[in-house]
Amino acid sequence: MIFLFKAVLLVLAAATAFPLSAKERKYTDNDIKRILYLKNPASNAPAQFAVLEGIHKNRLLECRYFGTQQPLNVDRQHVIPTIFYEDSSNFMITQYALIAMFQRQKPTLALALAKLNNDTTGRMSALNNYAASLKDLQKNISVIRHQIPPNSPEQANALADLISRDKTLSLIRQAATYNDWVLAIALFDNYREEILTTYNRYFSHFPDVIKVAQVNCAACENELVLNFANKFQTPNARRKLFLHLYPQARGMWTQPPPTNYEQLKAFFVRSLNSYHKLDKISRIFKPQDWGSAMLEALMTMDGAACAAELEKEFDDEMRRLARRSQRP
Repeated sequence: MIFLFKAVLLVLAAATAFPLSAKERKYTDNDIKRILYLKNPASNAPAQFAVLEGIHKNRLLECRYFGTQQPLNVDRQHVIPTIFYEDSSNFMITQYALIAMFQRQKPTLALALAKLNNDTTGRMSALNNYAASLKDLQKNISVIRHQIPPNSPEQANALADLISRDKTLSLIRQAATYNDWVLAIALFDNYREEILTTYNRYFSHFPDVIKVAQVNCAACENELVLNFANKFQTPNARRKLFLHLYPQARGMWTQPPPTNYEQLKAFFVRSLNSYHKLDKISRIFKPQDWGSAMLEALMTMDGAACAAELEKEFDDEMRRLARRSQRP
């Protein structure tokens, strides 16, 4: 399982990284309307992203600033092509932003782009609240480190008070309550890395105080695993219909639910990888493979408001296949 997890994660990482290559990118008509990141925009530029409109032989790209009709021409070596197009959905952009967050990618172009969009998923509000809470935590940690005598009872008390007031884990639980497990797991993994690592790095001389933060984090981790497992075992109409159409079909959606956090992360990565593969599988010529990949993608989003379009896409296709199977 560990080897599989690492292998899938590598595939996912390669898929989600924006193109940064030593070789100059060759643009074609397929790139028209692709969103480009401007490496060195003018100081008065309305955005750091542009939409590709035309390709010139003299190395210039005809563009307009993202979200505007203001044109600009830019040398192709001064841009980074993203995987997104002007009509890419908010869901898709936030999906890749969360993948990048989970993988500790910096800079995160998907997140920067998501902040410019009129978000319809609710994810950006959750991400903004999480970022504000994390920033507040880190600011208070800095105050405790630099303005209170080190190794003193006062420093220990201040740290204990900070840990007791930390509401960040409640934001993660809320995401899980809304069935957006992509958001919940990406946030939790980031919190565990950013905050617990910080506590251990700077306050290891207060093991009893840090232990409280570790217990709080472990409680949230166990809750995520248990709640995901309970949801996963709840009868699912989509899986039932798909198995009726394809009785021999199998996938992670037919396997036992995770029993620990590492297994939950494996489900998470597999689900994200399946989402990425969806546009590479023909629903017409390989409907079973497409449907199974869709069910795996929905494992971490089934019932979430952000996945409504994805669910509709699956439901419409299953109705079409069901009608076809009933023909004499």
